[in-house]
Amino acid sequence: MIEVFYPLLYLLVWIGFKLAFFLRMKNLRKIPGRKTKILICANHTAYSDPVFVTMAFGPFRRIRYMAKSSIFKGKVKNYFLRRLGAFPIDQRSSDVASIKHAIEEIDKGKPVLVFPEGSRRLRGLDEIPALPGIGMIALKADCVILPVYITPYLAPFRRKTVVVGDAFRPERMEGERPGAAYRRIASETLEKIRELGRSVGEGW
Repeated sequence: MIEVFYPLLYLLVWIGFKLAFFLRMKNLRKIPGRKTKILICANHTAYSDPVFVTMAFGPFRRIRYMAKSSIFKGKVKNYFLRRLGAFPIDQRSSDVASIKHAIEEIDKGKPVLVFPEGSRRLRGLDEIPALPGIGMIALKADCVILPVYITPYLAPFRRKTVVVGDAFRPERMEGERPGAAYRRIASETLEKIRELGRSVGEGW
């Protein structure tokens, strides 16, 4: 049912967010085409962040969302989250199944959104290291990483800006161990997101 009415739902949310948060999108032309496999990586300060990233991709291009398993509690919430494209990951353990699922979705041509920090930075300025899982996903899926920055803090009539960065294809260096490669790629991705933040005047 949600799939059928998704474009209409998108339009209604777009209008509401545009009016309430003076929503501004920058560099949407940098989003790769449908034939490119994409892992979207964004900073995370609010539960609404997946919605803002979704707005950048338009009403006819669905994305998938990796989210912490705790928010899937409750049958109704679990049902709607999964119908909207979210799938859980257990951050307390090496959730191999969820990582495999993310890779499978990317291989199917579905952009997947993950948050490198793994949790929200409540003040928008906390320094949280990137989780290496994004490096693993990107290398094993052989996809590009698309960095996205979302201005922190959510308040009515305060401008919200989404900035899309340049997509890049990470590679493993010669002689580099897998774990080291995953950590390096994750750190480099988070730094690219922070650079986008600095480009719109957000301090780090």
